[in-house]
Amino acid sequence: MFLNDLDRVSGLPGPRPNLPLLRALGLAVHGHGEAGKAFAHDLRQSKVLAQVYIGIFALACGAANPKDKKLIIQLIDSTDESEKERRDAVTHALEDVLAVRADEAVERLLPHADGYLHLHVLLTATTTPRVLTALKSAAPLLACIEAAFQMVIDAPRSAERSQGYRTLAESLPRQIATGAKRFFELSEWVAAKTESTDNPQARAILDAAINDLRPLLGEADTDRLRHSLEGSAKPARDPSRIVQGTRKRSRGR
Repeated sequence: MFLNDLDRVSGLPGPRPNLPLLRALGLAVHGHGEAGKAFAHDLRQSKVLAQVYIGIFALACGAANPKDKKLIIQLIDSTDESEKERRDAVTHALEDVLAVRADEAVERLLPHADGYLHLHVLLTATTTPRVLTALKSAAPLLACIEAAFQMVIDAPRSAERSQGYRTLAESLPRQIATGAKRFFELSEWVAAKTESTDNPQARAILDAAINDLRPLLGEADTDRLRHSLEGSAKPARDPSRIVQGTRKRSRGR
């Protein structure tokens, strides 16, 4: 009966889920041991979004234990969802876990975030205020940023049309700027990349990140970064130096 009324009180579907209620229900499910694990698994397979949230939060309760090595991997594996609303559930739950386990958890998860959406969700959770405050150093976040940036550079042309690629590439500038408010090393990372990056998609990310960094850096430093990026661009091809082909194909071939 309660699950039937859940949509009415959960705020789902919608932009403002009742996270305190959904977390509390996830904790209650987690508290029932092995039976709770089985129930949480069933909830995560549900087509009802509120039930998915509860199942994900139940999983996060176990993953928040610093001794855990398996549940936290299951959590990041759950990010490979085509529906944004279901990915958002994982992002909220992952934020709870990272706020407790901080640097160690980000470092543990990064090798398993081997897809565009996996890495996007990890970065989204890592750049929330709670997690940024919990991080002791910039190193884990920088490693995630570098991995995402390299993933964009290495992506085949066919991947550029995928939802995962677009989501990762479009969100990365904002995540860099948000992280830089906590760790200035991210601004220094951007400065170094402006001098050495020639991939067009990666340069577009840097250009957008520089724009997002303007409130933090100020006009003068932002302009220096932009000039550095412009100065590292490949020179345009000179049309007068292009040798036109002279070979003619035989019509008989």
